[in-house]
Amino acid sequence: MATAAANLTVAPGGRVLRVADEFPSLRYAFDRLAAARGLIVEEVPRPGDDDWTTALLAAIERPGAPPLAIATLTPSHWTDGGLIDLDRLAPAVHAAGAALVIDATQAAGAVPVDVRRWRPDFLAFPTYKWTLGPYALAFLYAAPHRQDGAPIEENNGNRPPASGARRYDRGELNDPVLLPMAATGLELVLSFEASAVAARLRHLTDRLEDGVAGLGLAAAPRHLRVPGVLGLRAPGGLSSGLLDRLREHGVYASERSGGLRLSPHVWADEGDIDRCIAALHRVL
Repeated sequence: MATAAANLTVAPGGRVLRVADEFPSLRYAFDRLAAARGLIVEEVPRPGDDDWTTALLAAIERPGAPPLAIATLTPSHWTDGGLIDLDRLAPAVHAAGAALVIDATQAAGAVPVDVRRWRPDFLAFPTYKWTLGPYALAFLYAAPHRQDGAPIEENNGNRPPASGARRYDRGELNDPVLLPMAATGLELVLSFEASAVAARLRHLTDRLEDGVAGLGLAAAPRHLRVPGVLGLRAPGGLSSGLLDRLREHGVYASERSGGLRLSPHVWADEGDIDRCIAALHRVL
């Protein structure tokens, strides 16, 4: 994201658009860019009906708003899997003449990702999430017209005659540990096919939602969330110590923005899901 922000030339007075409560790595670099270039950061608040896509489209096309300079978007909200439909949003960003930067952390490996369809200026994702890779490694896609910029670090590998997106490569590129781990994870995920992974994850999270009915936990409608993440919220907030009590039953989850985030991967089976449901029933 630092590389993307460093290689976008924008005029003062434009907007940087994103969703509220965005992941820090998609905020900090662009906050710095906005401060340096005189841009306005606009955060679209969480919609009451869970429809992020419609809320973002309204913000992009709002009459009288400052011109859109950059949209930093993700295919889903990282806290609870709320769908952010880039098939609808990317054309609107391009029509506004703005740059599109995509954080595909919560998508690559879990749902189809297609740079030919979305045409981002930059798209990045680490390998430690759905692609079953290691920490400390990430991949960056740069559109053809964004491949002759300046790297954020200089090394023998990315100086001329290196050309194209290789200009952005990190130093110590030939990592004998992380790269084979990442390649193995990618090969495994690709062997599953994205559509099969998405279908499996949808089955698991739908089973979770069905199983917690009656516990006072609510999720976004199924057509407004991605397959792999289920965010559950309670009207008065989650009960104190919920995560600790779940851990005592062998269930490990996270709290994100006041909601319980459950995100099984393809290695989870129906028995795992049912044990999670049983634990939630016991502690709630």
